[in-house]
Amino acid sequence: MDYRFGLFLPEPLKVVLGKLPEGLYLHTQRVCREARALAPLFGLEVEPVEVAAAAHDICRSMKGKDPLSEAKRRRLPIKEIDKQLPILLHGPVAAAIVRDEFGMRDNDVLEAIHWHSTGTPGMSPLAELVFLADKLDPMKRMRYPFIDQVRECLVNDHEKALFKFISEEIKRLVDLGQLLHPASLATRNWLISRN
Repeated sequence: MDYRFGLFLPEPLKVVLGKLPEGLYLHTQRVCREARALAPLFGLEVEPVEVAAAAHDICRSMKGKDPLSEAKRRRLPIKEIDKQLPILLHGPVAAAIVRDEFGMRDNDVLEAIHWHSTGTPGMSPLAELVFLADKLDPMKRMRYPFIDQVRECLVNDHEKALFKFISEEIKRLVDLGQLLHPASLATRNWLISRN
């Protein structure tokens, strides 16, 4: 079934979405569909959910060091790991664009866009929802073979689902010998401290 973006999107965001590569556009549609379905579990209104989910990957198609260059241009904070993994700056850059160029002032929406890749301690429910909706895209099943377990946790406890995803993803990255973003580690520690 073809998913149409909701009525809540600002016109500039619709224009940007229309210019995304097809695969990324379809991913964004799936994330929006997932996010809308999750909204009642999180007790959230659909409008901010739709906007944050639609905008989360508007900079994901940037190549190589482009996210780093754009983050520098926008004077965003850059950590050493961001220089090594510049693609992880696509969320912070997208949040800055949505704020500065689209006039979005909803801090929860901006936070959700900014942290959708790594998570951050103290995430709002909207940020948790967008983080999980992005990862629960059925087309990511090969990358994240544990998403069915995450989805099972989600029915009863979204923080447990978030913890499950981050813990499994950290294990996966360690097994592959890849870098770990400190924000993901800090998010996991924050979730443990809440129990």
